[in-house]
Amino acid sequence: MRLDSAALPPPLQGFQVGNSDVLYIKTRRNNTTGQCIILWKDILQAFGDVKHVRDGPTIVSFVTDDDFEFLEPLRIDYHPDVTLEVVLNDDAVFTAPGGAVDVTPAPASTSASNLPKGYSDINIQPSPSIASASTPAATLQQMDTSTPSSASTSQSIVEGLATQQTSRLQASQSATDTNMLYTGPDRPSSSSSLSKGREHKRHDDPAAERTMILDEAQDSSKLQAALANSEPHPWKESTMVEKGRSTLEDLVAIQNRIHVVLNQTYGFHSPPVPQLFIALPKVHKMDPQTRKKTLHDFRLFFLCDCGPHTETVTAKRHEIHLAHHVGYNVLRPNDLFGIYGEQILALLEMIKYGVVAPFKSGLASIAQQDTMNKLEELYSAHGFSTYSLESLVDDTIEYIQAQLNNGAASNVPDKLELNEGLDLGKLEYFLDTKNQAHTFGDLYRVITDKGYIKWVCKDHYRERYPLPLKQQLDGTPGFGNAIFAEETGRVSVNIADGYEAEEVYEGLANVHGLQELMICLGWTIDSNDFGLLALAIATSTIDQLIIHGSRVRSSNMMESKSWKVEMDYWFDPIVRSLYRSVLSDNDSIDEDLTEGKDHAFSHQWESLVLDRQLREEERGDAFYQMRVMRAALQPMLVKLKLLTIRRGTYTLHVSLSEGEVTGINAEIISLADILDVDKPFLLDGHLTSISIKRTPDTMRDALLKDLLSQSTKLSRLYIGCHALRVFPLIDIIIAARRNVVRQKSPSALGTFELQQDDGPEAKDIESIYGRITCSGKFAADSSVPDLSIHFAARPHETVYQDIFERYGSSIVSLDSCSSITDDMALSFDKTTRQKDPKLSSLILDTESLSLTGAHYMRLVIQRSRWLSKLGLYFEGLEDKVNQEKAAELLTPFKKRLNVLRLSGTSSHTWIPKIKDICTTRHDLPQLESLELVHKSLTAVPHSYAQWLVAMVSGPPGTAADVQGTWRPLKSIRLENLSCVGKDWGTIIEAIDLTCLETLSFENSDVGLREFSVLINRFSNGGHGSCEIPLKSLNLQGTDLTRVQRLEDFQELTGLSLKLRAMVPMLDILGLSVLD
Repeated sequence: MRLDSAALPPPLQGFQVGNSDVLYIKTRRNNTTGQCIILWKDILQAFGDVKHVRDGPTIVSFVTDDDFEFLEPLRIDYHPDVTLEVVLNDDAVFTAPGGAVDVTPAPASTSASNLPKGYSDINIQPSPSIASASTPAATLQQMDTSTPSSASTSQSIVEGLATQQTSRLQASQSATDTNMLYTGPDRPSSSSSLSKGREHKRHDDPAAERTMILDEAQDSSKLQAALANSEPHPWKESTMVEKGRSTLEDLVAIQNRIHVVLNQTYGFHSPPVPQLFIALPKVHKMDPQTRKKTLHDFRLFFLCDCGPHTETVTAKRHEIHLAHHVGYNVLRPNDLFGIYGEQILALLEMIKYGVVAPFKSGLASIAQQDTMNKLEELYSAHGFSTYSLESLVDDTIEYIQAQLNNGAASNVPDKLELNEGLDLGKLEYFLDTKNQAHTFGDLYRVITDKGYIKWVCKDHYRERYPLPLKQQLDGTPGFGNAIFAEETGRVSVNIADGYEAEEVYEGLANVHGLQELMICLGWTIDSNDFGLLALAIATSTIDQLIIHGSRVRSSNMMESKSWKVEMDYWFDPIVRSLYRSVLSDNDSIDEDLTEGKDHAFSHQWESLVLDRQLREEERGDAFYQMRVMRAALQPMLVKLKLLTIRRGTYTLHVSLSEGEVTGINAEIISLADILDVDKPFLLDGHLTSISIKRTPDTMRDALLKDLLSQSTKLSRLYIGCHALRVFPLIDIIIAARRNVVRQKSPSALGTFELQQDDGPEAKDIESIYGRITCSGKFAADSSVPDLSIHFAARPHETVYQDIFERYGSSIVSLDSCSSITDDMALSFDKTTRQKDPKLSSLILDTESLSLTGAHYMRLVIQRSRWLSKLGLYFEGLEDKVNQEKAAELLTPFKKRLNVLRLSGTSSHTWIPKIKDICTTRHDLPQLESLELVHKSLTAVPHSYAQWLVAMVSGPPGTAADVQGTWRPLKSIRLENLSCVGKDWGTIIEAIDLTCLETLSFENSDVGLREFSVLINRFSNGGHGSCEIPLKSLNLQGTDLTRVQRLEDFQELTGLSLKLRAMVPMLDILGLSVLD
């Protein structure tokens, strides 16, 4: 995430000459790299005749360029948390500098007015109970100059500091923009001592630092009482001085870290989704081994980012609060916390402790109690966890901190360092939602007077704009037929001719609050039209413009040209202006023309008709026209933050900053559709994301390789492709990555996806060669990706013969889907024998393997030491060969097995062999999914039913048997099964519901009696007091779907409604009475 310099005070570098006081010099930020440096002339100005600077025994060198030449002016790197020693020349004498030198003395020997900026941002007020209390800085001064001769002196100083800290944390927010730290609900403290162990843990464990600081703040009263009875000692005086300084520094640090998270920059400037959100567990469960409460099923809630920017003169003060929305289920919580964990953690701490920071962007304080009350109402109304909200917040904070400590969050922003913009566009991929309009939390997008994007609730949106935008548009000429999307603030308008355009452009000046405009131009525009459009946008409040054209016939078009061509080339002048603006930052157009510089720009476009929309009489001097056009468009480009240009078959989302391109997101149907005029623009190194829906043919390989090689900012790559092109495209991606690495350029490409091409040609190829999808992830220093491969349909064996031979050791995830053959297994075995495999997830369908192939796969699994997920599918178990395959793989790996699927007719012939291998659940301790899926209705003998009872039962509840227990099942599928007597009831009664998410009885003979038993299980809480985490219940094709008697139908309706009331979020399939 990259921060503006105004968002964070510059860090200070400490320097010391011998035993003199530490002096602090403000660092400077390099505008190009964002790194902090100290100019050598600043050091000379502060200390005089300096010989060198060193860090311990190591002399600090000047910063050099790639050729190891000193950069001018001379500078050294910033060394955080280190005091550098200044060594003077032999005859030099150091005198402390005066006020003219831009040096900040150490806090221990200065007044409060000279403290670093980070300190002055904290507003500390004296306690009402101590009339003589001064500022903490002044207290520190007294502590430095005092002597330990008087116990009362030491005690009063300590009491003053502790009381000031407590009053400061509890003080209400002042009427000014300055926000303060204050304590929230009471929180049990872990310790009130000042042991060295706790200090060491604080600095070695940044993820837990915030909580420890706030614990100390809440323990201040205990600290005061404990020290009141202590005797004065010199070491205590010194300890308290250092402790006071450390506390102030820590409070500044936690404020700044929250400031960093909430004021970070975002991809494409304007966040595509609301940027304030939290996640809380929806369900708690008990870990069967530790018998401790664990988190299960997170739900994400957005917050309304209201504040001074939504307040009116008569309105009451606005505070951040929970959005009026039920939230969203999180699909992959660990991945979500890996990217957004630091942000969620900061907001949860704000809710828990009531902590806010002095945000210059106008972030309001948080409505702590109101937010907690609304969350409690949501959890109660929707049957979520019954644990207290305080407990949920505490547990989530601990959970995220554990994730950060374990290194799960590789993209988490570091403390106070500059970071790249956080890409909020990825957030929607973690949410279980069908939201196609990309509006979340029922929030509305507004822009503050300082240019910040905020997402607020409908009530605050209406307060900010008393006259709704829709009402303004209705009364504005040119916008009578405009389409207004209130949730996003986007206005779409079609302009048929130049006269309508003039009305729309004049109306823009009178519409307030309009931020996003989509314009469809329906006539042949010329340079004057572009100039009028640019001027209208530049003088409006619009910062996002979407522009496209309709298919019209131009009066000066050649008859041989199609309407499509006219539309495709509609906005060439804008694209040229964008490309020209970044091609030569330091050269003017006039210099290029007079000096005849041979840029790629002129070569690429010289052969094109440069201005297809310009009148014939204006085409004489193409470069002159280009210069005029760029000058006309520049005010618009400077104003806009996001410009979307819709070509005929693809769209370019261009992120802008002061008229310069900072990123391009390209959404392309086919590479063949890219216009020549756009190629140099896309190849200029600003691509950040590219999505290609259709399979690139071999003729476009060179273009694709150039795009990937020259786009060092590219972070997301998505290509739709059929089976024959998957691995040639992987080769192209790897080659492009190697080109970038070879040039010693940083590459942002971390992952890529090769997914299904849904075009008609790809479907024909799929019917012959099968379907395969693949994703890859590059390590920071590697040009060979870790691959995840999924065979969605059986591939043609000759096409994929070398898959495992070429990439076998790089495969981290493999889902075979009945497509692994003996030859593939042999190649996989050979490759992993030569190089250790990275395989961490394997779902192996053994249908296409012989006993020999199963043996090869057994060898692969044995040497896969990173394998954490293993699934085995066995089909046709009535066949003896398949039974031998099951024995070959089940026997050695049953203790590691996570997913097991069994299928076969004549169950009495193969059940005994499976029972001999897996007698009880103790033989399958890691199993999470059990599937008995038959192709037709299969009778289950009583002995088989008893074995099923053992397989679906939960682990023992006694503490004595914890060491020999097993994991509860998350998924149970018992499909096409027929049980006799009361066997179904016995099986359902035994099912462990503690962690069960999916339960399917599809096409089995489950009737009303069994359904009633299941309802009773739910009403009893699954034989426990935990929440029921079940998400899906499949009853399709069961006897419940064939109920005919009126009495049975009434009973079924009652049971179904009872189930819906008990588990309101449960997805029930097959019960028409609930439709």
